[in-house]
Amino acid sequence: MVGSTAFGPVVSDAAASYMRRCPGSHIAIAAASTQQGLQDLNRAGMDNGERPVSGMLALADGDKLSRGLPQLVARPIALALFAVVVNDRTGVANLASDQIRDLFTGKIANWSQIGGHDLPVHLVGRNSDSGSRATFEERFLPEARQQQENSRDCRNPDRPGDTGTTFCVRAATEDLLDEVEKVDGAVGYAELGLATAHPGVTAVSIDNFRASTDIAVHQGYPFWQTEFAYTFKDPAADSLAAGFLRFLTDQLGADIIRSHRNLPCSALPNPVLCQPAR
Repeated sequence: MVGSTAFGPVVSDAAASYMRRCPGSHIAIAAASTQQGLQDLNRAGMDNGERPVSGMLALADGDKLSRGLPQLVARPIALALFAVVVNDRTGVANLASDQIRDLFTGKIANWSQIGGHDLPVHLVGRNSDSGSRATFEERFLPEARQQQENSRDCRNPDRPGDTGTTFCVRAATEDLLDEVEKVDGAVGYAELGLATAHPGVTAVSIDNFRASTDIAVHQGYPFWQTEFAYTFKDPAADSLAAGFLRFLTDQLGADIIRSHRNLPCSALPNPVLCQPAR
């Protein structure tokens, strides 16, 4: 299993459950980023003479980063919730969508401008190959120019004299959450289950909607994405990859997905929500 770090804990639990029920099977998790996983899977297929690959699956937050890789087959697994997270000292528990845009474009530089404490804003994002970042930009910055990375330590600008908002990037979801926890005034984004389990950070409501699958489906919580499992072409029906995909979409796998505060695609009242964009 390669790909998304955001969905990594879900598949890690699912893989452990699968291996307990299927003695002799072995599933290794090597999550780095959505794009890295898709590229690794595509490369494995090309190295296999463009034949189906039965020993690798790639997880991806959305289908945006898979475009241009026509041999990869997407299977929708879950509606995955994400959260905008702030350091607990900001004094903010709700953000409007336009405030999130203004934070990440550098227009809001201090939390006191939007009712929080008198603390400078420090932006923490993911690398450009991250599916979480692609989802965040699609939801909140569709036409806006995001603040440019200008800090390595997430506290101070790299260039002396730079008085703008600091913006640093981190390779994995847990690394981002660690920085938001440690840096007073920090804000970032992460998969909801990981965010709510992490000390020192608050998963804010967005447009007065709290993060929940029911609200995302029926009312309007905006920050979610379809989680896909990709194969290179169709694996053999009796392969471990095919068996694990079936497990993820059966009842046991669905229960594990729910335990991480996501919703299996099979449980959606309108399954079309989970389908890849055409």
